[in-house]
Amino acid sequence: MTFLFDTLRYAFDYFDQDGTGQITLENLIKIFGSVQHASEVLGEDGVDIDGDSQISFEEFKSMMMSHDGSRQRTLHYTKRDPSYSDRPQSKSESALKGAAEKK
Repeated sequence: MTFLFDTLRYAFDYFDQDGTGQITLENLIKIFGSVQHASEVLGEDGVDIDGDSQISFEEFKSMMMSHDGSRQRTLHYTKRDPSYSDRPQSKSESALKGAAEKK
């Protein structure tokens, strides 16, 4: 195994929280905290290649290895998007939003 393969497998396993070998809508909802966001990720063009509404390891690997620049890794979740309103806000997000509204 290579470092890249091991890294991709580790990342895939993080998203495949129930260990089925597939990243499902339910897995994505648990991670992203939003049905809307999870559905967008799963429905993004080129992610679910075989159209079975799940992401296999091969599909995940293909998506992550894509160098076309059109989708800077959909599953990356360090920046929270405030447009996903059904995702609970953290205390710091609520505080920042409140401070911004007071200005």
